[in-house]
Amino acid sequence: MAQAIWAQAGTGPADLWVRLSTFTFAMAPAVETVQMPPTTREFLARLNPEMYSGVALFLIFIGSLVGIHFLYYEVSMLKRPHERGLVGQLLAALLTSVCLGFGAFLLLAWAGVYV
Repeated sequence: MAQAIWAQAGTGPADLWVRLSTFTFAMAPAVETVQMPPTTREFLARLNPEMYSGVALFLIFIGSLVGIHFLYYEVSMLKRPHERGLVGQLLAALLTSVCLGFGAFLLLAWAGVYV
């Protein structure tokens, strides 16, 4: 069936791929260079660029651990809803959010994608 379609169209799979990829890139918007804000430059200047990947992975690891602990706490509290504490949940969510946010930011900065 596929052979008949290719023979009928007169093109091969490689030609179709070239046409599809050209169409996709033609539809993409032009890439602009964006300057980092001064506050972002100041933050990144405090840390040696060689350490971006290590610090990023450490922050992502810590954020993931706290997030997993938060989920475990939530599931275990289904049996004991009267023992739930709002402050602990908020602190765990805040710590997870900060660690994962800064970790992702440093990982993107290490890769050269300045957001």
